[in-house]
Amino acid sequence: MAEQNQPDGSDNPTTAELERQKLTLEIEKLRQQNRLIERIGTFGPALTTLVAVAGLFLSFLSLQSARQSENETRALDRANRIQNQIKADKEAILKFPVNEEISPSGIGFLIDDLKTLIAQLGKDPMNSADRKQAEADTTNLLIDMAWSFQYDQAKHFSFDYYAVSRWSAYREWWKTHPGEHLYFLENKYHSEITRLRNEKPPCIEKMNYKTGTTILAFDKADQCNEELIGALVYSHGQHLIVLLEAHQSDSFEKELQALARLTNSDFATTFAKTLQKKGEP
Repeated sequence: MAEQNQPDGSDNPTTAELERQKLTLEIEKLRQQNRLIERIGTFGPALTTLVAVAGLFLSFLSLQSARQSENETRALDRANRIQNQIKADKEAILKFPVNEEISPSGIGFLIDDLKTLIAQLGKDPMNSADRKQAEADTTNLLIDMAWSFQYDQAKHFSFDYYAVSRWSAYREWWKTHPGEHLYFLENKYHSEITRLRNEKPPCIEKMNYKTGTTILAFDKADQCNEELIGALVYSHGQHLIVLLEAHQSDSFEKELQALARLTNSDFATTFAKTLQKKGEP
């Protein structure tokens, strides 16, 4: 019996159609992959640039952080050095009464140095509290020192002169404490003028300025302590100027009357005119 021919699947239209669809899908898939690769290739340089920029930005941030840390360290070191110098200046001021190597003008230098150092400390906002504290501590130190002196030496009055004339907060303290101010002048200045007058009356009773000047005139024969008297007069003058600045005219007049009584009226009159005209005794 002859074998019958079976139909070949390749001749089946349905199967052929499915094969073509499958092939079409695979081709489309390959095309999509190619397009994706092309797109990636197009953005490749941009991505490379972006990565490079990001790397630079991170490097910049790291450098900035390192610089900030370095600046903070330097600022802290600078503040510590300033604080140490402030401490050294204050210790030198405390030693002034017993240290003969520190001259009266040396006190002026120390006060000016403290002023400069504290101003430098205040340039950094982080140290503003330290600056205020350092200024307050220095003012209190000068006040305590001023009250502690016996005022029987020229250097004591010179200290007070430099404190009043060069440290504004010290000057302002006297303005805001008028009662203490007058008590201070009476017990420190008036008492020393009285002692000097009792010791050598002509040195005080005949005291006056050289004609047309603000230089004190003394008779050599009287052997006056010119250094002490001069320091007293100039420092006293600064305190009277403080009274004028504070508009404490009654206290100013009382001081002039006391000065005329303790010295002589001619000197007190010239002294007052000099203060009101030039601001210096």
